[in-house]
Amino acid sequence: MLNKKILLSVLIIGLVTAVTGAGTWAQFIDTEKSTGNTLTAGSMNLKLSKDGTAYYNGISGYTLAGLYPNDKGDIGVIYARNEGSVDGNLSVTINATSIKNHENSIIDPEIPDDATSDTGELGNHLTIYANDQIIYNKGIIYTRSLGPLPDGENTTINFEYAVDNANNEIQSDQFVFDLDFTLTQGSTQTK
Repeated sequence: MLNKKILLSVLIIGLVTAVTGAGTWAQFIDTEKSTGNTLTAGSMNLKLSKDGTAYYNGISGYTLAGLYPNDKGDIGVIYARNEGSVDGNLSVTINATSIKNHENSIIDPEIPDDATSDTGELGNHLTIYANDQIIYNKGIIYTRSLGPLPDGENTTINFEYAVDNANNEIQSDQFVFDLDFTLTQGSTQTK
């Protein structure tokens, strides 16, 4: 029993000493401020050009005439520029809601092959490429990645077409479409 009293007395003395010592311990302190810290979001600003010099928020397209079965060739070049401050990845697709297959007229050689007078058939025989990637193939639309487009840089997109072994039904038909270019934030952004 005596050992318990001694042990309790030693613990009380230790506790009183610790509390008293903590209250009398001193240290130097200095505080400074950092003011005006600012965080600003970057920007993505895709611009397009047909000549590679003047860039706009959208451009008018190309017009080709005289297509025929088994024909292929260049539609034109579109330049894209990232005028923002954030790296991006560029993709292109044909806008599905903008596609128009115009019949224009049915001329004599077309009559045996074309039973419809309200819709053109050229789009059913056409393939369109962006940098050698198919973006439209006989009615099917594909979204294609054109790769990274870092801030302040531009890239070239070559558009081509090919008409399959169509018959007379495509004579004088017209295929009209819009292109949608999308710049998406890059996943490897460096500061």
